[in-house]
Amino acid sequence: MLLKLEEIYNKANYSDEENRARDFAKIYHDASGATRRGSGDPYIVHPEGVASILKAFTNDEILIQAAFMHDLIEDTPVDYDQIVDEINEESADIVNEVSTIEDEKKRFGKQNAIDRELLIMSDRALSLKLADNIYNYSDKAGKDQKERIRHHVAFIKENRKLKKIHKELIEILESLFEYI
Repeated sequence: MLLKLEEIYNKANYSDEENRARDFAKIYHDASGATRRGSGDPYIVHPEGVASILKAFTNDEILIQAAFMHDLIEDTPVDYDQIVDEINEESADIVNEVSTIEDEKKRFGKQNAIDRELLIMSDRALSLKLADNIYNYSDKAGKDQKERIRHHVAFIKENRKLKKIHKELIEILESLFEYI
C-alpha cells in the first residue's frame, strides 16, 4: 500500500489556482519555521501530500486549494479572512471546518472535539480530513495519533452518510491499519 501512496503523490498536476493556494501556504509555513516532525522536511511537504491524495480522487479545485492550506489557521498567523482575501471564500470555509479550535480542545478534549466536528463538517471537509489522516498515518504517526485516527474512522463510518470518495479514502486508511 505504501507504493500506491507514493504513486498517488506523484500523479498530481495542479491548476494555476491550486498552485496559487500552494504558494500562499508555503510562504506562511516557511515563515513559521515549521518542519515535519521526525524528518525535518519543510512543512509544505505535508499539505502537498494531502492535496496529491485528493487530486487522485477528484478534480475539485476548491477542495485541492483547501488541502494546500488546511493547517494555516491552526499553525500560522494566517486567519480565515486572509484566506478569503488571498484565495477565495469557499476554500477558506473548508480550511476553517478542519481547523480544530483550541477552546474546543480544552473544553471537550482533542478526540471529542474532533468527533464533534466530524458530525457537522461538509462532505468536502470530510474528504480533506480523511486525506489528512492518510498522510499522517503513513508518515511516522505515533501510537496515540494512530489510535486517534482509527477511532475517527470508526466514528465516521458509524455516524456519517458516506460519499464514494469517503469510502475510497477510508478503504486506504483501513489498508494502512493492516500494514503500519
